Amino acid sequence: MAAEVGNHNNVDVPDLFPYDKALSFVHDEEKEDDKFEDFDDDDDSSTDEEDSQCRSKRVILALMAYQLIKKSGKKNRSHRQRRKMLHRNRQKACSLLQEGIDDGLFKQEYRMGPASFQKLVDLLRDDLRPHNTSQTRCDFIDPETKVMMTLRWLAGGQYVDQCRRNGVSKPAFFRCAAQVINAINRHPDIGNPKWPRTIDDCDEIAQEWAKLSGPHGAKGLLMTVIGMLDGILVKTISPSMKETKRPDDYRSGHKKAIGLNVQAMCDASFPILFSKVPRED
Repeated sequence: MAAEVGNHNNVDVPDLFPYDKALSFVHDEEKEDDKFEDFDDDDDSSTDEEDSQCRSKRVILALMAYQLIKKSGKKNRSHRQRRKMLHRNRQKACSLLQEGIDDGLFKQEYRMGPASFQKLVDLLRDDLRPHNTSQTRCDFIDPETKVMMTLRWLAGGQYVDQCRRNGVSKPAFFRCAAQVINAINRHPDIGNPKWPRTIDDCDEIAQEWAKLSGPHGAKGLLMTVIGMLDGILVKTISPSMKETKRPDDYRSGHKKAIGLNVQAMCDASFPILFSKVPRED
């Protein structure tokens, strides 16, 4: 019996209904016994009670074998080799930023100068700095690196390049980008347009445009302008039916692409006074 139980170690034993598995095991044994058992019609020594007791013993032994197989399987799973942790080399943000300043590509990389970059980091520092050690690894990345990665990505850089350059994983990068974007949207001193409220405000802005308009030596071509309006198609992937009821509305026939139509207006010093992205009702 012990040898026969040992031969079932490779059987795929289900986690549910072990009693049914035991009955199946006993039934298979009875078939094997029938091959070698000679029945005598006149022999009444085997009673129904003895058969029942023998069957119960076999069920108990089968259940014990099932428990042993189940425990051995758990033990083998516990000894599986864990995935090795990746050790990434993270450069200091100050070094990377200084490289952009030295080679003159800082503004091209981040779409703003070093002074504006530092001002943005100072405004967002409280929202981006680590608060406690129980949070994710993304919170242990310094604010300069978070802003630097997000601006470069928004300027057209690939996230893969930012992960390699700054020594972060893909999930950490996108958590940092979402954290920076949400912090910018929530900050009261960022993105609030100063729309002219009075006639004097309009005249002041119009004079600034007059100084910029017209050819050299003949400035003042535009005397009554308070803003310049323009639009752009921000290319995206096609949204699914779960995200919008009308995915075809995001297809531009003029640009032959899928994206969001954005309109924005700026004053003479180029801060955005007004922006609009169409939304579904």
